[in-house]
Amino acid sequence: MKTAQQKVKEFVQKHNLTSGIEGKILMLTHEVGEIAKEGLKMSNYGKKVIDPAQPTGKMALELGEILYCVADMANALNIDLEEAFELALDHFASKQQPKQ
Repeated sequence: MKTAQQKVKEFVQKHNLTSGIEGKILMLTHEVGEIAKEGLKMSNYGKKVIDPAQPTGKMALELGEILYCVADMANALNIDLEEAFELALDHFASKQQPKQ
Protein backbone atom coordinates (compact mmCIF):
# COMPACT_ATOMS: atom_id res chain seq x y z
CA MET A 1 0.00 0.00 0.00
CA LYS A 2 2.95 2.31 0.49
CA THR A 3 3.56 2.12 -3.26
CA ALA A 4 -0.05 3.09 -4.02
CA GLN A 5 0.12 5.99 -1.58
CA GLN A 6 3.37 7.19 -3.10
CA LYS A 7 2.01 6.95 -6.66
CA VAL A 8 -1.07 8.95 -5.68
CA LYS A 9 1.07 11.55 -3.94
CA GLU A 10 3.26 11.96 -7.03
CA PHE A 11 0.22 12.10 -9.33
CA VAL A 12 -1.46 14.78 -7.20
CA GLN A 13 1.72 16.85 -7.12
CA LYS A 14 2.40 16.45 -10.85
CA HIS A 15 -1.11 17.55 -11.80
CA ASN A 16 -1.46 20.12 -9.02
CA LEU A 17 -4.65 18.49 -7.72
CA THR A 18 -4.96 20.24 -4.42
CA SER A 19 -8.19 20.19 -2.46
CA GLY A 20 -9.20 20.23 1.16
CA ILE A 21 -10.16 17.17 3.15
CA GLU A 22 -13.82 18.08 2.62
CA GLY A 23 -13.39 17.85 -1.15
CA LYS A 24 -11.63 14.51 -0.80
CA ILE A 25 -14.50 13.18 1.33
CA LEU A 26 -17.01 14.29 -1.31
CA MET A 27 -14.99 12.62 -4.06
CA LEU A 28 -14.79 9.35 -2.10
CA THR A 29 -18.53 9.49 -1.43
CA HIS A 30 -19.15 10.02 -5.14
CA GLU A 31 -17.01 7.02 -6.06
CA VAL A 32 -18.72 4.76 -3.50
CA GLY A 33 -22.01 5.81 -5.09
CA GLU A 34 -20.62 4.76 -8.47
CA ILE A 35 -19.86 1.28 -7.05
CA ALA A 36 -23.42 1.06 -5.75
CA LYS A 37 -24.78 2.13 -9.12
CA GLU A 38 -22.65 -0.45 -10.94
CA GLY A 39 -23.71 -3.19 -8.51
CA LEU A 40 -27.35 -2.30 -9.02
CA LYS A 41 -26.95 -2.50 -12.79
CA MET A 42 -25.08 -5.81 -12.56
CA SER A 43 -27.89 -7.27 -10.40
CA ASN A 44 -30.64 -5.81 -12.59
CA TYR A 45 -31.60 -3.65 -9.61
CA GLY A 46 -31.75 -6.56 -7.18
CA LYS A 47 -33.63 -8.95 -9.44
CA LYS A 48 -30.70 -11.33 -9.90
CA VAL A 49 -27.58 -12.42 -8.07
CA ILE A 50 -24.38 -10.86 -9.38
CA ASP A 51 -22.39 -13.46 -11.27
CA PRO A 52 -18.69 -13.16 -10.35
CA ALA A 53 -17.84 -14.55 -13.81
CA GLN A 54 -19.67 -11.62 -15.43
CA PRO A 55 -17.30 -9.07 -16.98
CA THR A 56 -16.43 -6.52 -14.32
CA GLY A 57 -14.31 -3.94 -16.15
CA LYS A 58 -16.42 -1.04 -14.90
CA MET A 59 -16.41 -2.41 -11.35
CA ALA A 60 -12.63 -2.76 -11.43
CA LEU A 61 -12.29 0.88 -12.54
CA GLU A 62 -14.63 2.08 -9.80
CA LEU A 63 -12.73 0.11 -7.13
CA GLY A 64 -9.49 1.60 -8.43
CA GLU A 65 -10.96 5.08 -8.18
CA ILE A 66 -11.99 4.41 -4.58
CA LEU A 67 -8.47 3.19 -3.81
CA TYR A 68 -7.10 6.42 -5.33
CA CYS A 69 -9.46 8.54 -3.22
CA VAL A 70 -8.60 6.66 -0.02
CA ALA A 71 -4.86 6.98 -0.67
CA ASP A 72 -5.24 10.68 -1.46
CA MET A 73 -7.18 11.27 1.75
CA ALA A 74 -4.70 9.24 3.79
CA ASN A 75 -1.83 11.26 2.35
CA ALA A 76 -3.56 14.52 3.21
CA LEU A 77 -4.09 13.30 6.79
CA ASN A 78 -0.60 11.76 7.13
CA ILE A 79 -2.09 8.31 7.71
CA ASP A 80 -0.09 5.22 6.80
CA LEU A 81 -2.62 2.95 5.06
CA GLU A 82 -0.72 -0.21 5.98
CA GLU A 83 -1.05 0.68 9.65
CA ALA A 84 -4.68 1.71 9.19
CA PHE A 85 -5.40 -1.59 7.41
CA GLU A 86 -3.90 -3.57 10.29
CA LEU A 87 -6.05 -1.60 12.73
CA ALA A 88 -9.12 -2.38 10.62
CA LEU A 89 -8.29 -6.10 10.49
CA ASP A 90 -7.90 -6.16 14.27
CA HIS A 91 -11.19 -4.30 14.62
CA PHE A 92 -13.05 -6.76 12.38
CA ALA A 93 -11.41 -9.73 14.10
CA SER A 94 -12.57 -8.49 17.48
CA LYS A 95 -16.13 -8.47 16.18
CA GLN A 96 -15.80 -12.16 15.29
CA GLN A 97 -15.11 -13.21 18.88
CA PRO A 98 -18.03 -15.01 20.50
CA LYS A 99 -20.05 -12.71 22.70
CA GLN A 100 -20.44 -13.80 26.30
